Amino acid sequence: MAKPMGKKSRHAKGDGGTLTQKQQAFVTLYGSGRFATVTDAAIAAGYSQASARAQSYDLLHHPQIRAELDKIAATVRDKTAYNAVEAFRETVRLRDAAERDEQFSAAAKFNEQCLKLSGLLVDRQQLEVALPSVADALAAARSRVSWTDNRAFPSPPLPIGCQAEPIDAECTEVSGT
Repeated sequence: MAKPMGKKSRHAKGDGGTLTQKQQAFVTLYGSGRFATVTDAAIAAGYSQASARAQSYDLLHHPQIRAELDKIAATVRDKTAYNAVEAFRETVRLRDAAERDEQFSAAAKFNEQCLKLSGLLVDRQQLEVALPSVADALAAARSRVSWTDNRAFPSPPLPIGCQAEPIDAECTEVSGT
């Protein structure tokens, strides 16, 4: 009797505690940041071009590889960290120096930057929105409606005292007598 076909584990290789040579090469190459895509890093690590895209997806979802890449990212982040807190501190230092040197225009600019970094000042941005005219919107709506009996669109009701013909007809008030 034949064995039933079972699904292979996507991460069977290297799940025993160590990564294969190709997997380690992928971690090193992808973690270096020298490649534009994950697929390029997989090809450079030795995976075939035909399967590199699928392999790169699997590699990024491999628990050990993900952990190694996260370690590399944390190391890079720690070495090159320039975050909002540091930017704020540097801007405050520059503002204080400008005030000491009585360069009030520069100090005001640095103060503005401090407010922006802290989120207390937001540049106003003007949005221009082109709205369609009512006539265009009505024409578009009419073009989407189909009448089953091929009749024309009904005319809107006319106010009392208005004549349908001619188009420029004036309405006369109806007297209550």
